Amino acid sequence: MIRGQELWIILVFLIPVVLALVDVLRTDPNIWLASGQSQLVWVIVVLLAPILGPLLYLVIARPRLNAQR
Repeated sequence: MIRGQELWIILVFLIPVVLALVDVLRTDPNIWLASGQSQLVWVIVVLLAPILGPLLYLVIARPRLNAQR
């Protein structure tokens, strides 16, 4: 059984990963191409680095994608 404290730890790791992953996958592939980035690479980064991956995505990839819109 998961206790309250363990649930918070899981959510702290899971929520940023899910939000970043949804954003990566919902972004149009043409925008990824125009920004010179790989959607697949960012999916892997977000999944393999649960804390750092979403942070890197928001700091590095997201501004470049927004510049292409």
